[in-house]
Amino acid sequence: MNDQFGAAVIAGETGILLNNRMRYWHLDPGHPNQLAPGQRVRHTMNPPMVLRNGRPYVVFGTPGADAQVQINFQVITAMLDFGLDPQQAVEMARWESVQPGTAANWPHDALDQLTLEDRFPAHTAAELRQRGHEVRMLGPLDGPCSINVLRFEADGGYWQAGSDPRRDGYAMAF
Repeated sequence: MNDQFGAAVIAGETGILLNNRMRYWHLDPGHPNQLAPGQRVRHTMNPPMVLRNGRPYVVFGTPGADAQVQINFQVITAMLDFGLDPQQAVEMARWESVQPGTAANWPHDALDQLTLEDRFPAHTAAELRQRGHEVRMLGPLDGPCSINVLRFEADGGYWQAGSDPRRDGYAMAF
């Protein structure tokens, strides 16, 4: 959708609200997401599903525009590589990297910066600055997105859930 009511147009009498993802196109010649015949617009809708033994294991997703891919990556890495449960994974400190000219929404402006929630150690931000990054610190739960996760534990036959404290939501599983 992008905006709360997408393009604010309903397709005839269907009740289907049309999206407004066309604003993600770039008009700059040579840009990888340039509006051109035969091109598909880059978008950020990416609700992932992880399979284990051919069956759904983890499903998750978040609103959040350009940050979605980065936050989904951080959460799945926390669960698969570091063994966190869904709630621990969604509560982890977040980071987001943006560069000029890469923002999806028109006018495609973005600062050249790395944002970190202030729960990262101070030495991490200092090291990133020393390496040349423009670092902006955010409050403890002010990072981007609002991810929700469901994970099925086949061994025990139960579901686990995680709901992001950055917005209203509840984690419920059985």
